[in-house]
Amino acid sequence: MLNFSFLHKKAGNSIPERIQECLRTIQDDSDERYNESTIPPVNEQIKIRCIWVIELYPPSHIDNLLACIEKLNWNIPHKALPNVNVTKWIKDNRQSSFGSGFNLKYIKREKTSSIDRIAPMPDGFDGAFGTILQLIPSTTILMMQFLVNSEKEQILEKPLNKKYATYVEYNNGIYSYINPLQQKRIEVENIRKGLYDKCYEWFITHAPGVFSSGMYDGIFPTCEFTTLDVGIPFINTDSEYLRMLDFNDAAFIWKMKIIQEYCLKYHRITSMIIQDSIFLGILMRYFQIMKIN
Repeated sequence: MLNFSFLHKKAGNSIPERIQECLRTIQDDSDERYNESTIPPVNEQIKIRCIWVIELYPPSHIDNLLACIEKLNWNIPHKALPNVNVTKWIKDNRQSSFGSGFNLKYIKREKTSSIDRIAPMPDGFDGAFGTILQLIPSTTILMMQFLVNSEKEQILEKPLNKKYATYVEYNNGIYSYINPLQQKRIEVENIRKGLYDKCYEWFITHAPGVFSSGMYDGIFPTCEFTTLDVGIPFINTDSEYLRMLDFNDAAFIWKMKIIQEYCLKYHRITSMIIQDSIFLGILMRYFQIMKIN
């Protein structure tokens, strides 16, 4: 039985007795079942591998990107493209190029050789792969693939394995019971938001563009790559722990025909503007594919 009375403080200290009695009944009848049903199998590993974020640089913001490249010394020659200057490439391709790209390769926290590109990294991330895209003239995209480190990559498992107690919340004359399922989903979303916000802050600090300006309420185009060892997202729709991760609903799903172990889910949609997505793969099959290639 989970009966943590200290959680009542969220509704204040004057909860009517009938509400308290109902709360105790809910805690006794449901909390343990909710907590146990949302714990992943012992052989499951849920890992956030990386997070892609893009920023946009029209003429009004391109100087910020060029200043970032200069400040971080990304114009250093790379062994793959020793004679290409990043700043010059951007300026040349903004004139008339369609569908071109420049691979910045792996960007480290600290320089280990003379050809390394380095940059400060958000807490919880080891490094990033950077790509500059010129899809249309005069508008440049910087895409950063931030790699989650080993200490943070399984962070979504923590709220799933934690036990919660239903509490009462009071708002505008209405008492609401917030059960363990709701609390776990909220915590999962807060963890995701925390990781995303760290990536967004990197752009705001080092290379601010259109999305950094707050024009879209601080939202950047984002894609999270998560792998599972056991669960099959969007097929095991009755799995409670997948439901907590928002991996159960098959709406807004795109699946690859060639590599069927991968699928892309639009995670949140507001006013038909895609805010972010989750790119999912099953880990063991992922490694098999890598071996084939």
